[in-house]
Amino acid sequence: MKKEKSCGAIIINDKDEILLIKHNVGHWAFPKGHIENNETDELCALREIKEETNLDVNIITNIKEKTTYSPKEGVLKDVIYFVALPINNDIKLQQEEVNDYLWLPLKDALNKLTYDNDKKILESIYNQYKSSNTTMNLGIEEARKTMNQNIGGPFGAVIVKDNKIIAVASNTVLGSHDPTAHAEVNAIRKAGKVLGTHDLSDCILYATGYPCPMCLSAIIWANIKEVYYGTDLKEAEDIGFRDDFIYNYILGKNKDVLSLKQLNHDECLELFKEHSKKNKELY
Repeated sequence: MKKEKSCGAIIINDKDEILLIKHNVGHWAFPKGHIENNETDELCALREIKEETNLDVNIITNIKEKTTYSPKEGVLKDVIYFVALPINNDIKLQQEEVNDYLWLPLKDALNKLTYDNDKKILESIYNQYKSSNTTMNLGIEEARKTMNQNIGGPFGAVIVKDNKIIAVASNTVLGSHDPTAHAEVNAIRKAGKVLGTHDLSDCILYATGYPCPMCLSAIIWANIKEVYYGTDLKEAEDIGFRDDFIYNYILGKNKDVLSLKQLNHDECLELFKEHSKKNKELY
């Protein structure tokens, strides 16, 4: 049996409409195409979307579905679908393969799709996408609760593993008198306790704001590879939360922020040597 693989995406715009394309052979479906040598699934989907529609999109990699079918005798084909959010709206169809397109709400898209299997894929992926939006809302509501109690600022975070909520946290700097008690750090601490490990490499983090330098470091130390955020640095700065002075210090542009001097080097180095001899687990 010959194996084939294609990748594509269900593209959802800010009106909650789904993009369908009509292939020249007559059926309505989603943008997708054959994977090329050394391509990842994500890169294949991005390329095919660009070729067939001219759209630039952001792929949500934690939402995907796989379907397998036999397009002809002796061939077994896997198709991977992601969710994608369009960056631009300048659709230009690949005339050699596609002759029409529609943006449709879910119900109409389900009625328009030609194949029942595509309808099942759309329903599953759309529900996962709406669930991910609910995930961010958990962080928003947690932040709103502690913000209104004057416990912390307007920041929340949620950590997910295998589509399950592991931790929900908010900024509690004011209530705990702990300057490190940012939402992302609090969520990482909770997730570590729940999972019994400091390694959160299979987790995804949702944050209501772009993480500060401290939180970015904590996220990287926790081995989290995927983060979704709501507001950006400029929007945080507009309400008084500034991180630029920290970035400037790291870049060597503003050394007045902190006096950092080396002291007792030999004694501290000896501690490192003791640790290396014990073959302890690194993290």
